Amino acid sequence: MRGRVCRLALGALRFWERGAWQRGHGVTAADVEAIIGAVPEALKGRCLTREELVEAVIEVSGVAHLRQALTSGWGALLKPLSFLGELCYGPPRDLEALLPAAVRPKVSRAAGWISPVVVHRGRVAGVWEAKDGRLAVELAEPVPQAPLQAAAERIAALLGRPAELVIE
Repeated sequence: MRGRVCRLALGALRFWERGAWQRGHGVTAADVEAIIGAVPEALKGRCLTREELVEAVIEVSGVAHLRQALTSGWGALLKPLSFLGELCYGPPRDLEALLPAAVRPKVSRAAGWISPVVVHRGRVAGVWEAKDGRLAVELAEPVPQAPLQAAAERIAALLGRPAELVIE
């Protein structure tokens, strides 16, 4: 009901202790406790990327069999740590090295749209769009023709139709 304040028992928020949650994520109660115990030690005095955190948790706890689950797209096995106040987003690393300022507005567009990107040597070098039988590529940095053409052919195969590579 709107305008009401209700009291919720803290134990009700500990979803990771429920057997159904554990089974759904392929973990045991011991696995979850190992992860919860390892994260504060793994982060002690440093900020890590998610990939680095997974490696550190595995090193501290020995739960190597959970590597795939820990690196899953949704990060479900790390969410209990957020609820417990042990995990939060850290300061960004060198974003410029990955996403140059000149490309950023083309990648992150209005209304939350994200453009498909061209990655070359670990950096976002441009954006692309499939339209009107063409694969239109807008580059902010030089990219060799051969890898662009190979990527265009893979994208055309995925789309199930020819797509002429056009560099704008």
